[in-house]
Amino acid sequence: PGADIKIAYHADRSPHAVVVPISEGVEIAFVGNVGFDGVTAEDVTNLAFSPEGVDLAFSASTCVVIRTDQGAVYKIGNPSESGLSISFNYAAL
Repeated sequence: PGADIKIAYHADRSPHAVVVPISEGVEIAFVGNVGFDGVTAEDVTNLAFSPEGVDLAFSASTCVVIRTDQGAVYKIGNPSESGLSISFNYAAL
């Protein structure tokens, strides 16, 4: 309850993690080939946000930007999978 996204597990590939928006009005954008530190607030206006989950791997070379239903914008990146768990960094943009 109260979550904006979930990290789903895609068993047929590695890395397995997939980021999916789960709340009404939440949108995500994948920034491929750019690491977590390479995405800034200035990049947000040029991103293509989607309210749908996209079957793209959440990997070290991908940063995911999340826009909440309240308009807050965050980035997540630097994922590290260990067994069935994943850790990652996040920051407000």
